[in-house]
Amino acid sequence: MAHLLRLYADAGTDPATAPADGLALFDFGSGGRALTMARDAHGMSPPVASVIAQLQRQMAAGSTPRLDLVLVSHQDGDHWLLLTELMNQVEALAIPLVVGHILKGGTLWAPDASAVITRLARYTADADTDLTYFTTNQSSYAVAGGNVVDTFALGDLKVRTMISNVASAKTSPSIRRNCASTVALLQLDRLAMILPGDATFETLAQCNAVLAQWQPYGSPLPWIYMMSAPHHGALATMNASTRAGEVDLAALDAFIAYTRPYSVIASAGTKNNHRHPRSIIILKMVRYAGFDEFPPHPLVTYGELAEDRFPMPVETDSEWRVIDRVRQNVYTTVLNLTTPGLTADWLFEMTLNSHSTEVRPFDAGAPGILNVPDTDPMTLVADLINAKQPHDNDMEDGLSRLNAMSRLDARSPETPSGVGAMADQIHSRFSRTMAPIRRVRPCATRKAG
Repeated sequence: MAHLLRLYADAGTDPATAPADGLALFDFGSGGRALTMARDAHGMSPPVASVIAQLQRQMAAGSTPRLDLVLVSHQDGDHWLLLTELMNQVEALAIPLVVGHILKGGTLWAPDASAVITRLARYTADADTDLTYFTTNQSSYAVAGGNVVDTFALGDLKVRTMISNVASAKTSPSIRRNCASTVALLQLDRLAMILPGDATFETLAQCNAVLAQWQPYGSPLPWIYMMSAPHHGALATMNASTRAGEVDLAALDAFIAYTRPYSVIASAGTKNNHRHPRSIIILKMVRYAGFDEFPPHPLVTYGELAEDRFPMPVETDSEWRVIDRVRQNVYTTVLNLTTPGLTADWLFEMTLNSHSTEVRPFDAGAPGILNVPDTDPMTLVADLINAKQPHDNDMEDGLSRLNAMSRLDARSPETPSGVGAMADQIHSRFSRTMAPIRRVRPCATRKAG
């Protein structure tokens, strides 16, 4: 998965054309067959092309092309693989890239993964001081009732570590790496988004223990506008029970009770081997989610959604379900079960006094996941790019066109026949105009406790 943040000093800046005043990457490792196909066709995979375009836009404006922060939550390949391609493109295009700071979370870093971070550190002013490796379990909220410590600051945007480097009791190296994921909170004044990486139930249990110590003082957390599902909505790594047929999601329940996300987004690769996201995980995460932030929309999950809040599925395939006209603020980035797939960019924007959700459906030559953000000190938008890659088969391949769609009915010249009709169907279903649609809601106030 990958998360790109763009920051703008002036809230009136048009992010579609203006260079960003700041750029940050939170993981950058999407991969897979479809992205390989796109790279072969265009010479660059779409997520890399998005970052390169931002750097070139800075250069065209006379600014130094700069990534102010790169955070890699843990060592799994789907969180850093695209950094290699990005650096190759930077060098091929002679872009004088500067990286401000690198945060490296997790444990059990393999030599090939560490080598990529070491190479990236060469773009910093001083690799010894501008690369921070989380070697111990830590949290910005460790001192109950005390000051919350910023891990990094980008203007008015505060990057905080809810938890990092949790040691797993499991013996599986994969589980231990996931458990050590950095859970990042991106805060703008009293609003925030949470990016939990591949956090497991043990990760969340440790985070819950930290937050529990704050109960006498009131919650240290801001109002959580959006949270992405931990580990793409996986059940296996969120279930604390080792008994066959038994499910223990107490850690997730407690974490959701502490954070109370208003909106939830989950990666949903069509018929992926790991069957993410699981319906039971979605149901737990939307306990406090709002309604009607965005008009009724499709939702793709694995397993039964036996809840009155969700309509009956309109399409099924084995245990996969497409739930149509969902009113609650929960979203998946794949919208159907057919091939070619229809994928949506979900953009979450926060300002000091409002928040909104947008969608940009686009056709994909293969089922895929891609979201793109625009962020500024007055406007924070999380860019969630998720796709399957060789080392982590959580998801179906991600594919996006280099000429990103800015209109719901836009077409890429390479769009496979028949897929356009799918976009028209979603367009009609959303009752959209030609431009991306935004719903804005006043900010709620989070109560302490």
